[in-house]
Amino acid sequence: MRCPKCGADNPDGAEFCSLCAERLREGTATSVSSPSRGGGDRYVAPGEWRGDAEVLRPTLSAAVEKKVRRFRWKMLIYGVAMAAAVAWLALSLTVWANPSPGEVCERLLQAANDRDAEAFTALFSPQDREAAAEMYSNVSLYMGAAGRYKGVSVRSDKLDVYNARCYLEGGIIESGTGSSVEVSPGDNLTVSLENRGGRWYVTARGTDIIP
Repeated sequence: MRCPKCGADNPDGAEFCSLCAERLREGTATSVSSPSRGGGDRYVAPGEWRGDAEVLRPTLSAAVEKKVRRFRWKMLIYGVAMAAAVAWLALSLTVWANPSPGEVCERLLQAANDRDAEAFTALFSPQDREAAAEMYSNVSLYMGAAGRYKGVSVRSDKLDVYNARCYLEGGIIESGTGSSVEVSPGDNLTVSLENRGGRWYVTARGTDIIP
């Protein structure tokens, strides 16, 4: 019997369609002759044989197959989108939100160049914010309105898991008087950092970024 709704094959005498559960009423289902195996009057359902057992595998209509393919594609797209969202969240909470000591030092110099006191002090550990504000004032006074760190290279050194230092090497520092100072390793311009809760902070003690 073929279901009039989805077109699936069903055994003779079935009351409901095995695929879509449509009621197979008298006169609405079409009887389909089924092949037999081994002779006799035994009914053989369309499908695949496994020994003496019968496995019924109804044939899907074109419309149902199209819906199934479309559903699988949607699930694949949703899965890829979900994986991308999880990866982005993980990176934003770990790698992107936790810059290396060298990157923190470069941000410190950039904040000084931008005359951004808030960004400058935010790079320090909370207990050093007051000392950081005083350091920013000294740096701004030394550099004046037009002074800048230009082409200053930074070399970072991790002392251990919780402590690191950055050394300013190369480049020049322009002062407010219009003169410039070439940075060299002998100037001992350093930035001291410590790791707190997985994040690197600048510490006022051991940090000196002006000659």
